[in-house]
Amino acid sequence: MQEYEKNPIKRVLIVGHNPNISKLLHLFLPKHNILMNTSEIAWINIDKGTSELRKYYYKEKLI
Repeated sequence: MQEYEKNPIKRVLIVGHNPNISKLLHLFLPKHNILMNTSEIAWINIDKGTSELRKYYYKEKLI
């Protein structure tokens, strides 16, 4: 019988339209210190307790 391991990486697309977006992220991801502004669009990659924030849009321009 072959065993498979679940992919531990989770990806979340965040669109910062709420003024309290950083507080909301802290509620849903309490172990991660993720700071975002209201004008940003970003992917958050979560892998085994670590997180990486990749911002794609900030203040009317693509990064």
